[in-house]
Amino acid sequence: MSEVEQKKGFSWMGLLFGGAYYAGYGQLGTGIIMGAITGIFLVPGFFVHLYAGFKGKKALPVGKQPFEWPKAICVAFVPAVVYMALLGIIAVIVK
Repeated sequence: MSEVEQKKGFSWMGLLFGGAYYAGYGQLGTGIIMGAITGIFLVPGFFVHLYAGFKGKKALPVGKQPFEWPKAICVAFVPAVVYMALLGIIAVIVK
């Protein structure tokens, strides 16, 4: 299978994991930004995951470099941290 054929298609892992998928393949900054967008804006966060699904195979070195699980796991928690921070800010404002 040639490299051109291998780079085509939709990445289901990109769709499901978004920023964590990008971070696992070495694009830590992009992964953190994608995770933060998902944490701040829920509906645009869905589009971030769609973007990762459509562009993941083309933009990432899938199969050429090992997946870095520690980075992916850390970035997977970014949306939760952002949610907690926003809830804390809202609680202070409402109080």
